[in-house]
Amino acid sequence: MSRPRPKSGRPEGGPPPPELSYRAVTLPSGTLLPIEVRLGRRLLRTLPPDSEEGRLLLREGMVDIVPAETPFSDSWPTIPLPEIEH
Repeated sequence: MSRPRPKSGRPEGGPPPPELSYRAVTLPSGTLLPIEVRLGRRLLRTLPPDSEEGRLLLREGMVDIVPAETPFSDSWPTIPLPEIEH
């Protein structure tokens, strides 16, 4: 006779499944980029911050808002961009 399986579908005593996390990047201009919905490290989807669900998550304080980071460090060489005439 076999033992009944746990309802969660994972072995008894195993680690709990990772929780959903929400993160949005804010630009120096104050613009909030789409909210990333992640399960562990995996990106599941993105939500517009001005959508009904996005506003609810922001209002509930569930979204980690992080400042944008520049991909260049001070030690990397930079190349000046040419002037663009309008």
